[in-house]
Amino acid sequence: MRRDKNAPRLYELLGESPPSQDRLRAPLVPRPVRVDLPADDAAPKSRVSGNGRTIQLPAGYAFFAIAFLLLALILGYFIGYAKRGREYTREQARLAAEQTPDNTIPIRDPLAEPSGTEPRVNSPRQTPSNSNSGASNPPLQPRAIIIERGDPDPREPGLNYFIAARLPPENAIQAAEYLTSRGVPAARLAPDRDNWCKVIALRGFDASSVRGPEAEKLADQIRAIGRDFKRNERGGDDFASTYPEKYTGN
Repeated sequence: MRRDKNAPRLYELLGESPPSQDRLRAPLVPRPVRVDLPADDAAPKSRVSGNGRTIQLPAGYAFFAIAFLLLALILGYFIGYAKRGREYTREQARLAAEQTPDNTIPIRDPLAEPSGTEPRVNSPRQTPSNSNSGASNPPLQPRAIIIERGDPDPREPGLNYFIAARLPPENAIQAAEYLTSRGVPAARLAPDRDNWCKVIALRGFDASSVRGPEAEKLADQIRAIGRDFKRNERGGDDFASTYPEKYTGN
């Protein structure tokens, strides 16, 4: 279809002026277009829902709140622990201040005692014959000497003493008391490393007399008493293996 040269041009129909040559030669420049992003594309936010409503908060606020809560819990724990420790210390100090000498238990320190302290002697047991007071009471029987750890030894260094038996502590006390009651003064020595105790006769003999008749007579007497001790008192030994031993002071 050919266009009529005499027909009006398109810009004349639109009522616009004809385009200039500069405008026709100018390059086309794109115009910036503003695009508004939806609210969901913004920074991440936390949501708190309740009763049909939603409250949106930035996620950083939630992390900060959790960190603050943990810090507060840790500080509260340490403060409470320190307060409890102070209360416990004050309570211990109060109990110590209220303690009286009557409530204290004396602790025996052998190293703090004078070197001349005498060994402990068993106190006589109360029996129907000596429990009643009166001038007619018979004299107390001699008691065996009981040596504990740290007590001075009644033996003299360099002399020989007869060892009647080696028994557990309580049995050794019974044996020493029986020997003493039968006329042979005896002692129970301190427990050794195995917690056993020697029962000795307190009469000592030097090197020249330990094999003499007096020593042999004492050894026979100890053995005879031991047989009675085992038969009558159900003792743990009959003293048959009685032997002399030199005390060196160690």
